[in-house]
Amino acid sequence: MAPNWRSQFPIVETTTYLASHDQGAMSFASSDMLAQFVEEWATVGPSAWDRAWSRLPFELGDMIAQLIGASAASSTATSSLSAAFVAIESCFRFPAAQRRLVTTQLEQSPGRRFWQRQAGLDETVVRSWDGRTIATDTLLGSIDERTAIVMLSNDYATGEAGIDLKRIVAAAHDVDGYVILDCSTTAGAIPMDVESLGVDFAVGRTDGWFCGGTPAGWLFVHPELIDQLEPATAGWGVGGDPTWPDPDPVGIGRFLDGPPDPAALYALKAGLEPIVEIGIETVRITSLNATGWLIEQAIDAGLTVTSDTTADRGPIVTLEVSDAYRIQAGLHALDVRVGTAGPDEISLGPHFYNDKADFDAFTDTIRSIDHG
Repeated sequence: MAPNWRSQFPIVETTTYLASHDQGAMSFASSDMLAQFVEEWATVGPSAWDRAWSRLPFELGDMIAQLIGASAASSTATSSLSAAFVAIESCFRFPAAQRRLVTTQLEQSPGRRFWQRQAGLDETVVRSWDGRTIATDTLLGSIDERTAIVMLSNDYATGEAGIDLKRIVAAAHDVDGYVILDCSTTAGAIPMDVESLGVDFAVGRTDGWFCGGTPAGWLFVHPELIDQLEPATAGWGVGGDPTWPDPDPVGIGRFLDGPPDPAALYALKAGLEPIVEIGIETVRITSLNATGWLIEQAIDAGLTVTSDTTADRGPIVTLEVSDAYRIQAGLHALDVRVGTAGPDEISLGPHFYNDKADFDAFTDTIRSIDHG
């Protein structure tokens, strides 16, 4: 019999929880895993590194790989999203003639700031003609021999905002550039195939759809690059004896910044396990049904839907409101959790543990709030 996943997440029993894109709900399993960390720390101390803690980044990396379409041993959990960017940047010393970062107007990743300020790249921003979509040909027109990094988020590379990522990757590789895909707002909610797309790196946070609690990160490096690149990060042991200290870490462990945070990774493990068990394709079907219901009910309530409503839509629904922060505060006061997408939009992120009662409750509640 399939588990009743909703019953495993206590907050959804008392709260209309539609903010999983910001922070996934905590499960009873998360509490158990954190208790396991405390027990191991208290009873075996440093021996826990040999028993389990040292292997956690790679075990979780392989779980994440199943969700993003990547090979085993190509992905790892990291201490943060920033740590993933640092590891990537440490591999390169771009010449003066190749110092362009190509990104888009729709890019929300903190990587924009990182590649400008820390890596010192000059940003070229591709504009959107309608504020929602990016034309593939326009993006291609900004990629030339000066391009070092193309950084995109795949939230606007899906649905009607979709761009042809394979063409973008091919163009970047033709000029010896690299492509980074930030999957923070999509991984764990929609299927993807980062390896076949040919992207060089994919990164993301773990506190949203992965239900990891803390904002740790993860990093995918294309298998053809793992042993070719030379990251300057401290690294972490991986392979036959993944214990610390390892004088010569190999494989994906070379891209880590040192020892993992076992407490954060135990919480992430609890969040990932249901998604892996359910299967990302099933999670996607659930998401499409949920966003479909929310879109239909929002329209019936007289709200304007500003996110994609096509069959290829992403996992987040955004609605136009006046003074979104006030509306969000009002909803939170009534135990309805939502996010915001700017001063005039609230955002809804249903996940696999939501049901139609949540969507009805949201609609009934927002009808009672002045959102005009």
